[in-house]
Amino acid sequence: MRPPGPSLPALAQAVAYHRDPLGVLRRARDRYGPVFTLRVTKPIVFVADPAAVEPVMHTGRAGEARRTVLPLASERSLFGADNQEHRALRATLEPLFAAIDEGLIEAIAREHIATWPRGVPFRLLPRMRSLTTDVFARAILGLTSSVEYVAAVRRMLRTPGNPPFPVPPAAKVFEHRAAPLIRLLDAAGLDSDRWLVVIAAGQEPPAIALANVAYELARHPEHEASASFIDEVLRLRPSASAVLRELTEPLEVGGFTLPAGTTVALPSPLLHRDPHAFPDPDELRPGRPTQGVPYFPFGGGERRCIGEPLARAQLRTILPLVPRLAPAWHREERMAVRGTVLVPHRSALVRTA
Repeated sequence: MRPPGPSLPALAQAVAYHRDPLGVLRRARDRYGPVFTLRVTKPIVFVADPAAVEPVMHTGRAGEARRTVLPLASERSLFGADNQEHRALRATLEPLFAAIDEGLIEAIAREHIATWPRGVPFRLLPRMRSLTTDVFARAILGLTSSVEYVAAVRRMLRTPGNPPFPVPPAAKVFEHRAAPLIRLLDAAGLDSDRWLVVIAAGQEPPAIALANVAYELARHPEHEASASFIDEVLRLRPSASAVLRELTEPLEVGGFTLPAGTTVALPSPLLHRDPHAFPDPDELRPGRPTQGVPYFPFGGGERRCIGEPLARAQLRTILPLVPRLAPAWHREERMAVRGTVLVPHRSALVRTA
């Protein structure tokens, strides 16, 4: 029997979860315990027990679980592959992220930040998306001119709204949106079936992390962009909504026996605020431990984010260049779900201080 969960229709659950994931997760945990079922796409078992993080992280197929949430993720891509296919792809791509030119990142960041508005409110998230797309084009793909590439990625991924609506899932619509980028990749001799999701992942999570840290610096001007401050913001505002696994064998967790084929989620927003691991979990306190606690802003195990070195390099390099900002919305922006990532619900509305 599947663990209990809300009885609302799937559409109502999905809308509520996307609008306020932390609130929905907390209410479900309070009512049903640390293991519960939500119907946000298909039924997914959420596991908010810190003791179960490692067993779940190292069990089952990540690629297959991700494809249930993002059906357009190819089985041949790093995001959607499993087992030997995934390991082979990872071995091919990892060297690209091993030696990051931080001088190039700094130069690109200065170009972009110089165009930011001064004295009027603006949204950080789309600005950071453009910046990280440019960085990926020039630092990872080695493109000397990124204008056409940035425009093609924008066409594929950008959607209206604050937070932005998810990219339309229909295959034909997505193929139409991605067509210019596919042509660019084909011309560069890159397999678009494998690179499209890597490119999306190379933009979205780092851009969200940069926007979140800069936004929290605006809210907490007494702090600097230190490593411990960044780690604490990644705890409170992780870019990824959850680690997903599809079980290949039964798993005992929280008093339940989950059968093979169950899609299991480790919800980052909830586990990162576990009150036993993080006293006063909603408080921003740089310097908290990140080892021996449920803390996985870049995933874990053999599926740990391949782009973490690039994301860390951008956080180190770009944040010191960001001018002093102040929030332009009178309330703290909550997290909202966009696809598989978490974004500030007003896209981090700020102004220069």
